[in-house]
Amino acid sequence: MSEESFMRFEFQVDLKAIRHRAARKKSQPRQSKLFQSLLLAHQLQQLFQTGKVESFQQACVWLSISPARLSQILTLQTLSPWIQEQILFANLAQAEPENKAREIALKTDWEEQRHEWSTLLSKTRKEGNHADIENE
Repeated sequence: MSEESFMRFEFQVDLKAIRHRAARKKSQPRQSKLFQSLLLAHQLQQLFQTGKVESFQQACVWLSISPARLSQILTLQTLSPWIQEQILFANLAQAEPENKAREIALKTDWEEQRHEWSTLLSKTRKEGNHADIENE
């Protein structure tokens, strides 16, 4: 029987943590924080409804955020459907500040919310910080 021969190489490797950034496609612009927060609010709501998340505290631990921040995110769901569509589907170049959207979300009348949102958009357009959005 033939005997197999093996070679052994030993060398030192520096095992420093290496951070790799995922390459972003040029065709996909970065989504705004408001977009991300609203999307997260909808995903969390679905997890609560299906029972995959049992408590508010469990969601906070999973997301590594405070209960106050989770409450802020979930508040965005009280925006009128029209405003939510604007945020999620209007391809905003630069988004409105999330704190302004939360202020609007505290209003209970959807028509009043829509008026406030339209006013906010028109102010931002005048300042040149926002892409054109068609008001329906």
